[in-house]
Amino acid sequence: MTQSGKEVLTGKFSWTSAFENGRALVSLNGKFGWIDTTGRAIAPFIYDHVRMVSPSVYYVAQNGEWKFVDSSVQSITTSRYDKISAMDYNSLSDPQPSKYFKTKKGQYWGIADATGHDIVLPIYEEIEMPSENLFRIKTGNGYQLINAEGKVLTVGTYSAIGFPQRFSVVHHYSQGYGHSRAEMRIRRYPNGIIWVQKGGFEGYIDLCGDEIIPCMYTDISEFSKGLAMVKSRDKFGFVNLAGATVINCVYDYAEPFDEDRALVQRNGKYGFIDRSGKEIIPLIYDSAQPFRDGKAYVVLDQDYFPIDKQGNRINQ
Repeated sequence: MTQSGKEVLTGKFSWTSAFENGRALVSLNGKFGWIDTTGRAIAPFIYDHVRMVSPSVYYVAQNGEWKFVDSSVQSITTSRYDKISAMDYNSLSDPQPSKYFKTKKGQYWGIADATGHDIVLPIYEEIEMPSENLFRIKTGNGYQLINAEGKVLTVGTYSAIGFPQRFSVVHHYSQGYGHSRAEMRIRRYPNGIIWVQKGGFEGYIDLCGDEIIPCMYTDISEFSKGLAMVKSRDKFGFVNLAGATVINCVYDYAEPFDEDRALVQRNGKYGFIDRSGKEIIPLIYDSAQPFRDGKAYVVLDQDYFPIDKQGNRINQ
């Protein structure tokens, strides 16, 4: 059915899209093409894959060859690829159409924009999009960061560039107490900084590629209200966004701040510090969990119970 409500005979097609600008994408015998509002074919059914970039730009595949075409199904450029795929960078709260597209030729990747034109030629082993208008590339020497104009932003290379997603604590009460960190993945970071790793050590760069926290820590968390947990020489502490040490690395274990309290452990005992580093809840517990909704669960002499943010026991 057209946008005006006119019914079109499309029973012979295995799949049809909605009509837009007087045309619909359809599938016939495993191939894609376009029809007008009368059901007449206006582009041959020869394409194995079709995706709309915008009402005036598509990318199509035919016999293993990929290219960008306009609304008249005419090639936009002479570039041909072995693969095209969208580089979606969307938040759940603000979904947007893809602005950039990965293009592959041989074993190498490049980037095209939403008009179908190359902005980075296929010369890199990998390309991913860690943040809006920024791209992580891989060469034989490691990873670098480039912008949407293809300019390399980072000095040297890193063994990894990404974002710590979150840290979690896993407690096994029947067999002791263990901690594990959640998987890292690439995502938007609100402080405008990007986690990096070099030679097994971690740090942060800003969105211009400048190193703001050198890769000198064996572990570093994401920031919470301006503080990140770090690990150095098997001890844990906290640094600020300028890279300055705010809480010295004196603890055997620490968690990032939750609700202005950080879980710390020293000599096998757990407690909590505030953002100034004061041990606001003494390190007396056999195990503990981070604060959630104003309370944290602790273990003391095999007794498991919640406490408030001042360390007082909460009766349940």
